[in-house]
Amino acid sequence: MENDTTSTKRKFEDNETNDTNNSTPIIIDNDNEETKVKRLKTKKNVRFDDVTVYYFARSQGFISVPSQGAVTLGMVHEHSHVEQYSVADFSRLRRALHKSILRERKLLPPATSSSK
Repeated sequence: MENDTTSTKRKFEDNETNDTNNSTPIIIDNDNEETKVKRLKTKKNVRFDDVTVYYFARSQGFISVPSQGAVTLGMVHEHSHVEQYSVADFSRLRRALHKSILRERKLLPPATSSSK
């Protein structure tokens, strides 16, 4: 029985362009008499439309043993409320929250009236 692997072999060749963002390998498929050339799109993107935030109340945990004698904290099983933001709004909210935490810890100077 002959081993005919030429019909299922595929050769990978690099695209001649040096653009790393849009580099597309060429697959030459030898299944048919005529060679088929297919371009594979290698650049993959993920896009998010919105951010959903679920808020949970804190609850004292009794399952684990705290390492230094403190009370363990957990969260209740059901969320108390949900908020939805655009990605840009959520990013601005997180930056503002982060800045306020730094100000509380006195790691950032107080806010001025001309803040960005």
